[in-house]
Amino acid sequence: MVLRSEFLKVIHTVRGFLTFSLLLMLSRFLFIITLISVFSSTLNAQEINDLSGYATFKSNFESLYVVINEDSNSVHKVSVEKLIELDAGEYSVTIIPEYAASFNTVLRIKPDTVSVVSVYFSGIIYDQNPYFKLLQANSINEYLEQEKAYQFLDGMFFLNEYTLDEFHGRQFEQQDDFNNTYVKISSNVDSLFLQVGRYLGETYHIANHDSVAIRPGTRRVILGHPSSYDQSFLLTIEEGETYQVEHSFQLTKPSVYSFENNIAVGKYYNSNLIVISDEDSDIYINGKYVGLGAAQTNVRTGPYRVTVHNPYIGERTFTGTIANIPGEPATVVNAYTKPTKYMSRFLTPFPGASQLYKKQTLKGYLLSAGFILQSGLTLYTNHNYRQELREFNALRERYLVSTNEQAVFDLGNQLEQMQPRINQLNDRRKIMIGITTLIYAFNIYDALFTRPNSGYRSDLNLNLYLEPGVFRESYYSSFTVSYGF
Repeated sequence: MVLRSEFLKVIHTVRGFLTFSLLLMLSRFLFIITLISVFSSTLNAQEINDLSGYATFKSNFESLYVVINEDSNSVHKVSVEKLIELDAGEYSVTIIPEYAASFNTVLRIKPDTVSVVSVYFSGIIYDQNPYFKLLQANSINEYLEQEKAYQFLDGMFFLNEYTLDEFHGRQFEQQDDFNNTYVKISSNVDSLFLQVGRYLGETYHIANHDSVAIRPGTRRVILGHPSSYDQSFLLTIEEGETYQVEHSFQLTKPSVYSFENNIAVGKYYNSNLIVISDEDSDIYINGKYVGLGAAQTNVRTGPYRVTVHNPYIGERTFTGTIANIPGEPATVVNAYTKPTKYMSRFLTPFPGASQLYKKQTLKGYLLSAGFILQSGLTLYTNHNYRQELREFNALRERYLVSTNEQAVFDLGNQLEQMQPRINQLNDRRKIMIGITTLIYAFNIYDALFTRPNSGYRSDLNLNLYLEPGVFRESYYSSFTVSYGF
């Protein structure tokens, strides 16, 4: 019995040792498996990161929506230089601006690369893009359910790729390929504005006789001044040369006409919208009061609404769109409401037209209607007179050639009866012509010598109303464009 008891103790001891050993081995195995799993996950993550790239978007809108592969989890509201990380591969990208048609393109993302997508929309619309409106309201599912038909881009599209180091270091923005090539400007003004290319070219304010570095090739150089019209030169630039450009500006008093399509105006006044009206007109832009007579401001890309209120003329509204594409001249709104003396005199030959143009409405309608009615009566009276006269002359012709005594007697009686009627119609005709002539003469006199209640338009001295460089706010997405390409 003692031996059996000792034997059982040994058996229990061995069993406990084996169980402990097995548990220890199992825990070590599980630990190794866990390490392998973690290491494998780390490698996977590293591999994925190494195969990813980035996309960023530039536009003439402050912000826009970007939808990738029509995926609800890939809807981004992007602004300047916001980087979107994507796995390497090909993507369908829809760009949705606020006031332009959506644009769809294919984007190929490469590892460790930044794709810079530059889209400048020219076709600005008056109503908000319905897709933009849905995404702004966070109605993503409703947007995805929409049947979409994309149009060709009305604007410009550029795709550039850079390494991360180039993108973050901005090496691609350096103007380092001019190779000592310059254009020297000589003019009759102390300073002027220069732009290379009509669109996407930066406009520079330079002093007379300054030299500007420019890339070799065929380049269009535009010179501008706020008090003159632009002058364009097409130059073939060879590497390492300095080209002399001479131009004398025909300086004029700044006006709404010299401001239009002028590359210098936007930069000089640092504004993308300039409104010029009469000296006593209140100006409102998009419902906000901005000034009296003339105003300058910066507005976001999209539609604008200018309302001008004049105490004599009343209220006038001008609408349009601004694209804010780099290199475009400022938008100048001719919001004059008062009549001009030239147009008033040009309309003088047309009864009532000059008066209506000068807002003398009652007088204009009376003169116009009176002249038309009186002219109609005069023509009718003249027609009756001519008809009666033809009958009288025909009867007299028969009277003169007749040889029958009785016939001559009868014809003579008829002529005597018709003569008073002819004289009466002739007198009435002369009166009608006289009245018509008086109405027309009064119209001529009134059109030439009567001033409108508001007075005639006088061009503003814009130097008293506009200030150079007073607006500094940004109105479109910032951009980096080489001005010599």
